[in-house]
Amino acid sequence: MRKINLHFSIFFLLFFIRCGSVQTIEIDYSQVISKGPDYFGWEGGWISEDSLVFLERYRLAPPNLIRIQVPMFLFEPVNDNTNPDSSEIRFNIDAVYDIQYGKHTNYDEFLKRLVREYPGIIINLNIWDCANWLASTPGTFMGGISGAFPPNDYSEYEEFVRSLAFWLSDSIGLDPENILLTFVNEPNALASFPTHAFTGTVDDLVLMAQHARSALDQVSPDIRMGGIEEYMSSSMTNSFMNAGGDQYVDFLTFHVYGNGASSINQRISNIVNDLSTYQIPIYLTEMGDQAYGPSIFINYNSLDAGIDLTRNLIQIWKSDLTGFSMFRLNNTYIDNPFYGLSGWIGYGLFEDWRGTNTNGVAYAIFPGYWGFANFYTFLDSTQVLASVNSSSEIEVIAAKKADSLFLLAVNLNETFSQSLDITLINTGSNVFNHFQVINPLESLQIIDSGFINLNNFHYQLPEKSARLFRIREKIITGIHSEGQSEVFTSSQLNLSVFPNPFNNLSTIQFNLDHPQKILLKLYNCRGQCVLNADEGFLSQGKHRKILKGNNLSSGVYYLQISGTLFSSTQKILLLK
Repeated sequence: MRKINLHFSIFFLLFFIRCGSVQTIEIDYSQVISKGPDYFGWEGGWISEDSLVFLERYRLAPPNLIRIQVPMFLFEPVNDNTNPDSSEIRFNIDAVYDIQYGKHTNYDEFLKRLVREYPGIIINLNIWDCANWLASTPGTFMGGISGAFPPNDYSEYEEFVRSLAFWLSDSIGLDPENILLTFVNEPNALASFPTHAFTGTVDDLVLMAQHARSALDQVSPDIRMGGIEEYMSSSMTNSFMNAGGDQYVDFLTFHVYGNGASSINQRISNIVNDLSTYQIPIYLTEMGDQAYGPSIFINYNSLDAGIDLTRNLIQIWKSDLTGFSMFRLNNTYIDNPFYGLSGWIGYGLFEDWRGTNTNGVAYAIFPGYWGFANFYTFLDSTQVLASVNSSSEIEVIAAKKADSLFLLAVNLNETFSQSLDITLINTGSNVFNHFQVINPLESLQIIDSGFINLNNFHYQLPEKSARLFRIREKIITGIHSEGQSEVFTSSQLNLSVFPNPFNNLSTIQFNLDHPQKILLKLYNCRGQCVLNADEGFLSQGKHRKILKGNNLSSGVYYLQISGTLFSSTQKILLLK
């Protein structure tokens, strides 16, 4: 008996060491501490030859904001003409990145495709550089291909800004209120940085802002202008605002880079706290973790990088930012002597077309990409809730919207799993009795589910991992007499089948509130599946599918539509 007890004790001790202690998480459903960003997206990536790949990546991680760094050296490398009031600048041109592989980007084509895909999308243009012919200091940018502001001729500078605004409004078809512009990039960057593009004073920044605002107003006063894209600080922004820049900008922007998630998160918090005194919208427009590579060679192709980027997203969602764009969507490869840079360029959340760091696998997706996809898909338009957890090895965020509560937990321990004891308090009349689990660093798909008892549930969080929990009421019914049954039903599904009854053809119509994989199944009255259609990954919005009954017998059928987070069944009648 003593021997058995000894063995049991050793087993329990090893289990305890492996699994770690119980970590408590308490979520206060009634206490909102912040809101997630209204606008979120990417530094736009696009390769024209592989447009379908990029459209799929945007659909999986749907943005409502795209930031474009506008290369003046590409669009106006020499003065278009001597009359600043008559622009001949062309934006429908190709930027060839990789001569050997035949890869290029056409910004005009890219933005038109995005606007068709996302009609209300916000486009944020940042003027990246000053062409050498207009630069007060030529040759500072990308090995000499371009130069630094301030411009040596403000009438020509206004022409370029005005032409950009007309391009977006007239050619791309954007409403003016969906256009953002920042007039300079990283004015405080060191001269040694490869994209050094400003050598002036704070007074020069104010003068640039004045002329940029004047140029935009000639197109539409509804176009919003911001600044100043300061790098890892807010001191120059403060000087700019105090010197009169505040009368020209509608929002403020900044960039954060650092070594490790904790360092980056602290900088985000400090800068937001400082800039919030101006009481205008704040956008984080670039972020990069140099723990995964120096300068432009950041490589996010690892689980560690995915974990850290998820921690950054937790901080961003808690920071009351108006907008956020990740720098960048994808890695690239430059094989063109026209550019001052060559070879592999990092920062991206999936690999380049050559598969430079993925053993030749083109466009391989990194774990961090899925972290962004889950935040952009499930945590959009959420209110962030107060939450308390008992361990510094666990980082969490809780947020709510509509009838759902979301909890994302990250286990920072690389050796031990963590047993989570999760409690919901102050839920009022909301009844939560079921949860679904997604691994946010692998996909958007549900991997597990469970029940909640009296606002409490437990989950074993693996070592060095993240899990996203969708917590909500579970509705389980049989087929109702009226022919409807729903499990985890999307409130915006609006499933309809018409005509019903039908003779030969019927239309299935439904609405998706999130992009997701969709399965359609049709069962006869004996429960046999007579149709199994994998519709693949469908975008957010309305969809129509045709149901053909020519190979079916007359009778009652049950149409089931299933997605990532719902399943709904409708009774239909086929009459021949």
